[in-house]
Amino acid sequence: LKADMTPLSTRISGTVRSVNVSDYQNVTAGQPLIELDDNDYQATLKQSEAALAGSEAALEDNQAAKRIQDAQIEAASAGVVEAQASINAAKAGIAGVSPELDRALTELHRQQALFNAQAATHQQLEAATAQEGQLRGLLEARNADLARAVGALATSQSQLEAAKHQREALNTKDDVYKADIEAKKAAIIVAQVNLAYTRITAPT
Repeated sequence: LKADMTPLSTRISGTVRSVNVSDYQNVTAGQPLIELDDNDYQATLKQSEAALAGSEAALEDNQAAKRIQDAQIEAASAGVVEAQASINAAKAGIAGVSPELDRALTELHRQQALFNAQAATHQQLEAATAQEGQLRGLLEARNADLARAVGALATSQSQLEAAKHQREALNTKDDVYKADIEAKKAAIIVAQVNLAYTRITAPT
């Protein structure tokens, strides 16, 4: 007697759920012969798919965080520009008031001398004093505006730098999430292959 022998074996461990052929039965290539219990392998596949969905959701959350961070960078940049404009405006105000204050101070000294020499009235001295005080107060206000603008500029620059660093950190997270997604996809392929191994078919 001569016969063709075709060895069959399982590639995974498991309990036989059903045998779909009998002894000496003719079969065709691809016909299912034996089915193993696939509950564990189905569960593993679903678990892998859920893990992939979680990683993809994490990546999408990171994209949303990047969009928020981009908006914060734009806001901080606008704050820097606004603070710089305020500094320029305050400097211009100081430059405009300083000469007037110098003239008012000179006029006050002149009126004081005239008043001491009884060549000017008390009313004229008071007017010069009031003018000098008003301009001095205005100059102090402009200096305060300048100080606030400088502080705002420093704050905005710090916020801008912090936002940029956070954006870079989010970019790094992107790479981690993408690598994790690829690993989860590979795990799904392995789970699908193992699940397919629960069905043993006739090779010929």
